[in-house]
Amino acid sequence: MERAYTYEVITPPAIYPISLADVKNHLKLDPNDDSQDLYLEFLICSVTKYGERYMKRIFINTKFRNYRDIFSNYIKLRRSKLQSLDLFEYLVDDVFTTVPADLYYNTEETGFSKIALKTDEVYPTDIDARMQAIKIEFTAGYGAAENDVPCDLRLALLNHIAKVYENRGDCDADISTTDNIEKFLPQTVLGIYELYRIRDYEGDCYP
Repeated sequence: MERAYTYEVITPPAIYPISLADVKNHLKLDPNDDSQDLYLEFLICSVTKYGERYMKRIFINTKFRNYRDIFSNYIKLRRSKLQSLDLFEYLVDDVFTTVPADLYYNTEETGFSKIALKTDEVYPTDIDARMQAIKIEFTAGYGAAENDVPCDLRLALLNHIAKVYENRGDCDADISTTDNIEKFLPQTVLGIYELYRIRDYEGDCYP
């Protein structure tokens, strides 16, 4: 099983995949009534975070920083979908130095993309022998705008919010675990979540 490396958010998403106006329209609420706006924004935040954790996907572009201890033939980036690899550096005498770009490439995958060493190439051997000797920064998400997120996924998030909004205090089960929340959510929501969910057979290293 691969080690569960830390992924630090260094540039958070500017927006959520669904807007307050979307939610009000979906719930058939008066768009001019702002008495529940704070609560609805809380639901948007909570459901977005749950959806990302469950599906192991980032909805709106987010920039991450990740450290590794040593080079390997491929480095899996467990945030999806990869938009760009922004920085790949390693320590030499306690100074971060850029890894030559002609040594590697990054894969484009629907799941987790990888930084892969090119055939017949080798990584630098002057890397410092210490933890977090490699620094990676990358951007992951479907895009920078709400409409970049697939429409069926956005609908599932709206239906998830509707279920929570309409059943406040009515659920006896502990919904803090995946198994119990699956019992709480409608099958129409779970069906879409499962369609996009990344199956990670190397271990649950998310987050």
